[in-house]
Amino acid sequence: MHLLFNFLFLMAGFKWGDWKNWREYYPTILFFIGGDLLKNFLFRDYPM
Repeated sequence: MHLLFNFLFLMAGFKWGDWKNWREYYPTILFFIGGDLLKNFLFRDYPM
């Protein structure tokens, strides 16, 4: 089920994504990646 949803979201991103202006969104992408890494570092000892 997860693989199906991942595949569908990937295809939707390719179809409706704004790939010509990806540099405009690059700082936001890096912010989310950095936030996720920080969350994983801070809560590594607390399983969900």
